[in-house]
Amino acid sequence: MFKETIREIREELAASGLELDELTVARLAKVIEGASSPEERMRGLFDALGMRGLDDATIAQVTSLAGEAESGEAFVDAIFIGACPHCGSEEARSGESEPAIEDPTVGLCPACGWIWCSECESKLTREQPHCSNPQCWLQQGGEEDTEGQEPEP
Repeated sequence: MFKETIREIREELAASGLELDELTVARLAKVIEGASSPEERMRGLFDALGMRGLDDATIAQVTSLAGEAESGEAFVDAIFIGACPHCGSEEARSGESEPAIEDPTVGLCPACGWIWCSECESKLTREQPHCSNPQCWLQQGGEEDTEGQEPEP
């Protein structure tokens, strides 16, 4: 469900930890005022957030997901978690608010009970809900172990 006012959009994003500067808020206001269709609004939203160049099929798919989602959280789950890789259920959700998991990269399926890493789709368990696949992007970390090394000049 696409939020129709800047205040609502700003509050929704702030709840997710994303603060918008005044220039971005002004761009969003212009997008909402000038858009003639939900797809045009979505493209404008991505443009205002600096994500230009998305193809029409992607914009249409994201617009459809936004229109079908019952909440902002359901929309985010549809984008970042997707369907269950085990049973295909579209009701899968993030493990971020699940006690003992509390990890947004873990997918949970209420239909079949499957738990997986949303990055590499490795099967996880409630006892070990964090990905340990050495090939997973999450395990790469993006930072090298620099302990004991001299800093580069």
